[in-house]
Amino acid sequence: MHFNQSVVIIITQNLQFVILTKIFLVRKSEGHPRCQPPAGSGGEKDISCFPMNSPPEKQKTSVILTSSILIFLMAIWGYSFVGIKFLLNELSPFNLTILRFSIVVFAIIALMIIDLIRGKIWPRLRRETLWQLVGLGLIGVIGYHLSLNTGEMYTSATIASIIVFTSPIFAVLLSSKLLGEKITGQKIFGIAIAFTGAILISVFGHEEMSLSLKSVSGGLIVLGAPVSWAIYTVFGKKFSQNSPEVSPLYFSLYTMLFGSLFLIFLVRKATLTQLINLSPFGWANLLFLSLACSFLGYIVWFKALESLEAGKVTAFLYLVPVFSVLFSRLFLRESLTYLLVAGVLLIFLGVWFIESNS
Repeated sequence: MHFNQSVVIIITQNLQFVILTKIFLVRKSEGHPRCQPPAGSGGEKDISCFPMNSPPEKQKTSVILTSSILIFLMAIWGYSFVGIKFLLNELSPFNLTILRFSIVVFAIIALMIIDLIRGKIWPRLRRETLWQLVGLGLIGVIGYHLSLNTGEMYTSATIASIIVFTSPIFAVLLSSKLLGEKITGQKIFGIAIAFTGAILISVFGHEEMSLSLKSVSGGLIVLGAPVSWAIYTVFGKKFSQNSPEVSPLYFSLYTMLFGSLFLIFLVRKATLTQLINLSPFGWANLLFLSLACSFLGYIVWFKALESLEAGKVTAFLYLVPVFSVLFSRLFLRESLTYLLVAGVLLIFLGVWFIESNS
């Protein structure tokens, strides 16, 4: 997989994370009891419910600390592509997905035990809520990652990257049908600009591309990734509206746990063989992707949302492709072309149009 094509996937996942954050943006303020208008207040909300209304000294310190941690997190996510690149030399995409999220399962269970010892109880799940989270976990973890990784075994990264980038389009369409959200002209314009940038990078940012029946079949498999994420996003929003007792952090942990649990049952002899033969460097990258990127990364992300405004937190995501370029040039000796830069700028512009309209 060439960096010039795969950077589209990285930016796409960042855009998807922005969309997931937007899901809980309203709940972040309105769901808090203090944010409800007190009796006789004329319907005005208590502004103390917003996290930034702390004393100036503490607020400044908190902002600097949180911002520094977020920059470090963006560097971790930026290196994740390099780690995946190295691991694909030793693991198949299928086994990489299984092993990565199997480790995540044990990490989440360990966190649950630690919280239980400390007397911190996770939100109790009603039966219908439980099955909703299980379903969303299967779609968001297994549906997305297996579709993408399996499809790329049969098709080029070029085709896969273009198909994956259609996720916001599916999300907008599903939101319109299921949630009654309006598709504005600005959203369509933003998606069109970003998609143009994706095509520019994918088609002109590599040396060769070939089409065949095999690659087309792989493309159809990859199509499951953006569809899965769009379903996860839209139904996740609906879930958040109906189950306010499950915070964004626990929503992420529960869906990741339930989705990852099912991957353990897909372990095969070939999976164990590749795991046993994994080099120390491979182990380091696998643990890094599982614990730093997936497990701790999501916890830090949602904790940051408690200290900073969601719009400011999501702005840090623009640093991920920057770090990806730096690390890829440093460790992989990848080149940086003018067309790649132009495509990335178009994608950033498109994302800005989509975000500013949300």
